[in-house]
Amino acid sequence: SSGEPNALQKWGWDYLQQQKSMKRPISPHLTVYQPQLTWMVSGAHRISGCVMSGVVLFGSVGMMLAPFDFPTAIEYIRALGLPVVVTSGFKFIIAWPLVFHTLNGIRFLAFDIGKGMDNIKQVYTTGWTVVVLATIVAAIATFWKKS
Repeated sequence: SSGEPNALQKWGWDYLQQQKSMKRPISPHLTVYQPQLTWMVSGAHRISGCVMSGVVLFGSVGMMLAPFDFPTAIEYIRALGLPVVVTSGFKFIIAWPLVFHTLNGIRFLAFDIGKGMDNIKQVYTTGWTVVVLATIVAAIATFWKKS
């Protein structure tokens, strides 16, 4: 532990410097590849899962520590008298990732058992189906008028 790099660290550093001198990225990333539905839907699935779990974690802890309960927070928001377009927009922003993540999770489970991946057209069709269905279901959940 003299602070000197070992042979593997030196090799790695030299490799990174060589890649840098050739103006190459350290690893493939978004500036290298053309946008494709396959990686965008996969990324959105991962991001939506992480965001939702973070909201549940921090929201739960926040509500436990807050000097008020959840119904009181909702009544406070209602009392603000926000325009319907604002409240509906927030509801849709909450609903869409939940629906998308659920539907895409089902799609990925089908992939796990070998269904829906016979060709790239099928993969794209199921990807677009999930995006469109998530939008429709989230819109229905957001804008459906109760009688």
